[in-house]
Amino acid sequence: MSAGWRDAFVFPVLGGLLTVYHMRGELQRAWKLSEQMQGIAHQTGSRVQQLWAHLLQGNLYYNRGNLIAAKRHLEKSFALYDPDQHNPRESNGRNDPGIACLASLASTSWLLGYPDQARANMQQTLQLAQQLGDPFSQSFAYVAVTVFHLRCGEVQETRTWAERLIALARDHGFSMRIASGMIYRGWALAEQADVEEGIAQLEQGLQALQQTGAELARPLYLALLAEAYAKAGRIPKACSAIDEGLAIAEKNDDRFYEAELWRLRGESLLLQTNRKSNVKCEGRSGFSAGN
Repeated sequence: MSAGWRDAFVFPVLGGLLTVYHMRGELQRAWKLSEQMQGIAHQTGSRVQQLWAHLLQGNLYYNRGNLIAAKRHLEKSFALYDPDQHNPRESNGRNDPGIACLASLASTSWLLGYPDQARANMQQTLQLAQQLGDPFSQSFAYVAVTVFHLRCGEVQETRTWAERLIALARDHGFSMRIASGMIYRGWALAEQADVEEGIAQLEQGLQALQQTGAELARPLYLALLAEAYAKAGRIPKACSAIDEGLAIAEKNDDRFYEAELWRLRGESLLLQTNRKSNVKCEGRSGFSAGN
């Protein structure tokens, strides 16, 4: 078998393994595979392989907190995208790469401080999802737009899209996306003053997601749970969720939400101090109320 034929078979296998490690939160192992995929794509010059190599590595850069590199790779990937050529129905259950690129670009642009670019990317994501009509890719677009509204602080929009995501995912049996939708809906409920119901949904969604084996973005989900706990006055529980999120971010190198976790930890300490609580909120930093 020639090297070219061998690479054609090896490349999608590496991509499948990378996706498994990525979803498990094993980002270091996924990164090594992404470098192999980049090498093969560069050697073969295949447009499709280059598209996927840049997309997968861009997403890994994003999760590891290197947003500038993430944006560069995602833009390279989208420049190679052709919706007629890269039909999601031919991709064996993968997200459409164009939708995945645009959704990730929206998140990256937002975190880099370009809200107008992020909103434009988000609108493109929804338009493309509607155009393609692939339920799996559409559910991914719904996740992305839900998170976008959450980051904008648009609570009712977050709840609306989370409920659309849950409905679509239930229709097609996408268990991970049902769980994600429950987490985002729980956050919105807590923000809308139905705090205990929100916490219940957040906890249920986190448990359901953990049962799938997915660990990716757990620091984000724990941050949302911590916010709800703090609103309910359950400061020790908020601190516990934050410290768990920080520990996972360090262990898995899943750092895109790490700064927000530290901000929430500071706010929790302030709440604890203001309420003159005797409960300590101590974690890896060693800080506690009164320090």
